Amino acid sequence: MSPTAIRPRFLLDHLARHEAAWSKRHELIAARDDKHRELNRRYGFRDPDGSIPIGFRSHVNLPYKAEYDRIENDFRPAYEAITTAAAQADRDQGMTIYEFLVLDNLDAAERDKFLVAARAGRPVDYVSLRANSEVSRRAAGATFDSMPRLLQMLTSDTSYAVRRCRKFLALKPWDSYAWRAIAAYRLHYNRALRDAAKSLRFQPPH
Repeated sequence: MSPTAIRPRFLLDHLARHEAAWSKRHELIAARDDKHRELNRRYGFRDPDGSIPIGFRSHVNLPYKAEYDRIENDFRPAYEAITTAAAQADRDQGMTIYEFLVLDNLDAAERDKFLVAARAGRPVDYVSLRANSEVSRRAAGATFDSMPRLLQMLTSDTSYAVRRCRKFLALKPWDSYAWRAIAAYRLHYNRALRDAAKSLRFQPPH
């Protein structure tokens, strides 16, 4: 499969999978916090306002520390297994370089835009959609003078996304096809960022 491919079916599967993983992780966090709160209640720990905390409260009370650590140690592998399973499912479906980059670190509003686009059943420029979404999301309060700095920040963010992509897909320095695809993505994305910024029609100061 081409590293530049972006499949609507994969986007829908990925977004559904990671939404379910997010819910499962938060259920685990809530359950862990309940256990820590009950432990602190049994040992008589209170915050100044009288509420029962969930945080660790004593290094010297060894039975307490052992119970607190056991709860945390039981929680951590289960939490990490959820994230690992979702990531492995992405790999099993052949996640491409472009798919990784357009989906990397989407916020809730951006996920909704991608869901609508993927369900539309027509060709979509997902790279431009991501660029437009990022500019719209982060341009609140921006001015004509601050836009170059904003675009520079968004371009820098792409470098971090590429690093995550390289690690996730286990790309090697000699994978020339991958680096060509990443270079093409950067060119497309950066051009789309500039076009999105222009569409905001900021006026220069008089």
